[in-house]
Amino acid sequence: MSERVARSGPSGADPETLLHLSDVDALLHELSDARSTRTLRKLGVPVQAPARLAALRTRVAAGVDARWLSLYDRARSRYGRGLAAVRERVCTGCFVTLPSTARRPAGGEHSVLTCQGCGRLLFWG
Repeated sequence: MSERVARSGPSGADPETLLHLSDVDALLHELSDARSTRTLRKLGVPVQAPARLAALRTRVAAGVDARWLSLYDRARSRYGRGLAAVRERVCTGCFVTLPSTARRPAGGEHSVLTCQGCGRLLFWG
């Protein structure tokens, strides 16, 4: 099994941008449910119009390379979330232990890996 890696930059994927995209998608999902929206309003959380969040999602998604956005969207449509955190070399999306070559990026280097088990994009949190 091969490991897929992209370095951050013009042709890669920045983990921070992918996290922002995931957060916006989670908010859009919450706002699509009337019960969740009522609960958020009851708690005093300002609820934005879904159209504004959809526009924000478009702007954030524009900063992600098309290849990584496609992988993210495919995993999100299949599992509900396109990203999964890595804890002690285990994907928290499918709980598969990653190979020993999959490690936290050294120093300030950013990289994105895909899980060989579920296909989600992985980040070290």
